[in-house]
Amino acid sequence: MTKVIVYGTLKRNGRFSSYMKGQRYIRPISISGFKMYDSGYGFPFIIKGGESDVVYGEEYEVDDNTLSVLDEVENVDGGLYSRVNLQESHPSFKEPTYIYVSDIRYYDTKTNEVEYGYWSVDNDYLQIMRVKVNDKVYQDIAKKIVFHMRFFDGDRTPTNRSYMRMVEERMHIPLNTEIEEIFITDLIILGNIKELTHEEILKYEGNNV
Repeated sequence: MTKVIVYGTLKRNGRFSSYMKGQRYIRPISISGFKMYDSGYGFPFIIKGGESDVVYGEEYEVDDNTLSVLDEVENVDGGLYSRVNLQESHPSFKEPTYIYVSDIRYYDTKTNEVEYGYWSVDNDYLQIMRVKVNDKVYQDIAKKIVFHMRFFDGDRTPTNRSYMRMVEERMHIPLNTEIEEIFITDLIILGNIKELTHEEILKYEGNNV
């Protein structure tokens, strides 16, 4: 088994997420040192960037067959992408963990940097997220989850954005306070919110019947 990080259409509910079927999803993750661009063809790619550049993805454990399929999907032999071992450049990775890196020169269309290094699988930040915040369980889009978070907070604020900024000030840690989906992802990565599986959601719903 090998660890791989995907960041675009291979993510859960992405157009090509079927390639990850049967593989073990581990967690959302952010990685410094890369920039993300929109290829113009409905999928992103990343290139090596500076220390302040960050991309978001999902970490999986995949079998050898799936790894070979991903190499084909990413056209590694053709040079479109390279499978890069993050263990060699990021000390936080204690075992081989791969990510697919490309280069702008391979694309003949105008490319735009993807905002905040985060590719939303539906392009509108309407991905359904399943989380537990304190003792409350949510299965909804991030905008509604943040709305409920601020509603139940003792220090209420008038908008989602003002609430996210307040949470950032409380935590004294940089968070994305512009887009709710990335804000929730940041809190999951930091361990302040627990991400739930579909099965766990059903269990909670069953206990509330």
